[in-house]
Amino acid sequence: MIPILRDAITATGSPGWIVFYGDHQPSLSGAFQAPGASDRRSDYAIWGSAAAPGERADIAAEEIAANLMAAMGITSGTGNFSRF
Repeated sequence: MIPILRDAITATGSPGWIVFYGDHQPSLSGAFQAPGASDRRSDYAIWGSAAAPGERADIAAEEIAANLMAAMGITSGTGNFSRF
């Protein structure tokens, strides 16, 4: 599915973003108490059609939106949130 979304965004010729993450482990910690399932981290990815490749970073789930906005050049102090 991700390559299909990426190709569709790229085909438009306009910048676009794909963001996804799997939050089941952090939000359902009680269901994952089996041996070997104690790691509560979740994988995520932020992809921008016009963005340069970034580096891997471990961040909290609640930081994903701020990282996306930073990658898009949007900061809370600029008033640019009205674009959304």
